Amino acid sequence: MKMASAQIKRFLIAAMAAAAVALQPASSWAAAAAELPWDRPLEALQAALIGPVAHSLIAMSFIGTVFAHAIAGDSEIARRLAKAGLGVSVGLVLLRLMNYLLP
Repeated sequence: MKMASAQIKRFLIAAMAAAAVALQPASSWAAAAAELPWDRPLEALQAALIGPVAHSLIAMSFIGTVFAHAIAGDSEIARRLAKAGLGVSVGLVLLRLMNYLLP
């Protein structure tokens, strides 16, 4: 009787150890911080927009907006283009500011 309980005890310990090993997360399982396919292109775009390219984009969009509005004047297309250019330049300035304040 004591021999059977010792065998059962060893069997239960072995079964619990095997279950613990089997239930450990494997490297083939999905990681908690999985990288999505569009993460790298977005990071490259963000690096370009907050890097040295940002100043030239902001300046060019603002200058293009002013020229389009000055040349075309009352044209509806020029007005819409000017609004879009001004919106892009304001957006880029805000992106620069947010990255400066909250790195």
